Amino acid sequence: MHKILTSQSKRPLVWLAVITVASVLPLAMNDPYWRYLLVLTLIFGTLAISLDIIIGDMGQFSFGHQALFGMSAYVTAILSVKLDMPVGPSMVFGILFSTLLGFIVALIALKRARGLYLAIITLGVGQVIQVVMTSWYELSGGISGIPMVPPVSYYSSTNGWVPLYSELGSYYVALAILCLSAYVVHAWRRSRNGRAVAAIRDNEQQSSALGINPYWHYVAAFTLASALAGVAGVIFAHFSGQVGPQSLGLYYMFWLLVMVVVGGSRSLIGPVVGAWIFVFVPEFLSFAQEWRTIIFGALLLVTILVLPKGIIPSLQDSLTSWMRSKGKDAGALTPNSLTTKTK
Repeated sequence: MHKILTSQSKRPLVWLAVITVASVLPLAMNDPYWRYLLVLTLIFGTLAISLDIIIGDMGQFSFGHQALFGMSAYVTAILSVKLDMPVGPSMVFGILFSTLLGFIVALIALKRARGLYLAIITLGVGQVIQVVMTSWYELSGGISGIPMVPPVSYYSSTNGWVPLYSELGSYYVALAILCLSAYVVHAWRRSRNGRAVAAIRDNEQQSSALGINPYWHYVAAFTLASALAGVAGVIFAHFSGQVGPQSLGLYYMFWLLVMVVVGGSRSLIGPVVGAWIFVFVPEFLSFAQEWRTIIFGALLLVTILVLPKGIIPSLQDSLTSWMRSKGKDAGALTPNSLTTKTK
């Protein structure tokens, strides 16, 4: 009992240490470009966490998740640029749109489709959305997209909506969004719906026999993932300053899968680590410009083969085994402390 209490008490300290390091990290980087990359890491980390709800918790695949991300970016860009709506309300509408879109897709697709069939349906939905937004020039700007999207703003009672032009300000906004999203997923995984989804993933027939409705629980989980994808999308639009149809394409979807699988599925830190790899490793390989893609692909392949669970879960399993062999308390470093696994 003492060991359990000790483990539980250490977990907030671990998270506090992680957040503290993340908070001071941009202060050590004076180059605006590296701060820009840090913000991208946080945004894609939020997006990867949202996809992990579908992959890790539901045990399903969605190949249209990037479309939810892209559409929320388009909606907030259209409202703020073309209709001159304040940034705050336009972001809210962008998130609501992606949430509603994901809910509708879930209502239709999850009624009968699972596994590969769900992946194909969501792939088709994503491709249709990309074609529509590329062709609808008057609304979306076509291939060129929508430029001059205003930066993230905060509301002041004296000055109204005040834009954040600095990378440092954008970083802390993105960090706060990531932490809030991670907490929401953490709480959801311990909620009735989250536990039901985990049970359905493990054995859908047995869960149905116990009175759990797989359809509506999966719809709720898919909708939550869509909402968080929308959050990442609106932040991305106002941070990057432009939105284009490439954000709706399979390129983003492929790398999203890489982030979740390589970093570690069914975790909180894993997808963020995967996002860091996606953003920073190619920059570190810039010295070999012609071979960068090949080297990066080889590194990813080796990582998947050597660490099939993903980087974070594999490292934590190894560390936990080592600490137990030494007779130490490994509870604070179990997957539950940093990765919030569902069983």
